[in-house]
Parts: sequence; structure tokens; C-alpha cells
Amino acid sequence: MSFMEAACVVHEHRGDVECVNDLGFDISGRIMQQLALSLAPGQRVATWRSAVIAHDHLISFESAGHPALVMAACIGPAPARLVLSPGGQVGAFNLSGMAGRMLLPQDSFLAAGPGVRLRPYSQFHGLTSRRRPNGLQLMLAEGNGWLFSGGQGEVSEMTLNAGDTLAVHGGAIAALSAMVVIDSVEQCAFGAGGSAVMALLRGPGRVWLQSAGETHEVVTALSGRGNLAAQQAERPLGLIARRAT
Repeated sequence: MSFMEAACVVHEHRGDVECVNDLGFDISGRIMQQLALSLAPGQRVATWRSAVIAHDHLISFESAGHPALVMAACIGPAPARLVLSPGGQVGAFNLSGMAGRMLLPQDSFLAAGPGVRLRPYSQFHGLTSRRRPNGLQLMLAEGNGWLFSGGQGEVSEMTLNAGDTLAVHGGAIAALSAMVVIDSVEQCAFGAGGSAVMALLRGPGRVWLQSAGETHEVVTALSGRGNLAAQQAERPLGLIARRAT
């Protein structure tokens, strides 16, 4: 039995060679997943330096304009594989099926493929958590390529109809469709048990929630990525992923 069989491939996508922005990839594992990208000659993706766990010799790396990010490119005559791990669940979003736009917390970003542009969207300083000590920093992803995210713990999807509202802990937001609006940041009381700062989301749109439990905080610290949130606060991603096109 191979390691790939042992890890259990849960999603497989074969890229369309006729589409320059399409990527082939496999997602394997259940909780601590891995993303194996197949890059065609000349294709490039932007990703966290610390997320790269394996790659073929035909993959080259260069700076992506941020100390924690790299641009990975296939420089050979044949497709090459790049394997990434976010330390949790992998989310794969084809922006062509998301009306070309999506909102993603900066710390949830894993990789951006060809045809994806990223820019800062908004920061909610009040939505702090242990993983997000500087608040929720949202990026807007635009284009018609693949965007990959990392969710911590289990990830679920909810659909909000027009006018629906949902109060969500700031650390639980893994991704949002671009039409979802954060109406306000409120202190919610839980009786004698204390209170928590919650984001009030308003539809229409889709919301992805992560459990972001205690276990992830330990894994993050042991993996050496515990100070990444502070680095991101000092130097937001900005427009660096435009170089992936």
C-alpha cells in the first residue's frame, strides 16, 4: 500500500490542459490534510514558505514580495508536483464558480493559482482570538483560477439567504463568499458564564466555519508558525499574489 493510498485521497481534480488557469490537484487525509498540486510547465502558484512539505526537482522558488511567502514555478518540460500542508483542512475554491470573488482571512490563505489576484479588503480589530491577536484581516480574492485555504479543526459550510443574519466568533470564520457582509462586531453576553466578541454576518452568501480548537494552538506553536499572525499584521499580503497569473 502506498502512502497516498494510506492517507486516503478525499478529492481529486484533473486540470484542463486547454485552460491556462486550471490546476490539477489531490487533497488527501481527513483532519491534517495535504494538498498535492500538479503544475504544468510555466505555471506558478503563491504560497506560504512554511506550508511547503515536498516538491519535485522541477519546481523552483522565488520571493513573492513578503518574507513568509514564495512563488513556486514549474521550470521543466513536464508537469511537476508541489505538496502543501496547512496544518488542518484544505479548502479548494474555483473562483469561476464563486462569481469571481471571495473573502478569505489572511491567516487562512494557503495558495493562489494562476488567474487569482489578492488585495487587502478590511480589518476588524475587535475580532481577536488567540490565532488572530490583531483581529480579523480579510483579503479579497478575484479572478477565475483556484484559491486554496487552510481551515483549523473541522470545517462546515452554511448558506445565508438574503436578510439572514448569523452571529459568529471571529476565530471561527474560515472563508466567506464576497456578498456576505459583516454588519457589526458585538459583545455577546452568555449569562453568568461571561461574554464573547461576535461578528454579525448578513446574507446572502455562503459561510465556512472552522472549529479552531485548543489542539490547533499546540500544533501551530510546535510547527514554528506561532508568530505568523504577528508577521502578517506587520506586513499584509497586499497584491503579491498577482504574480501568480
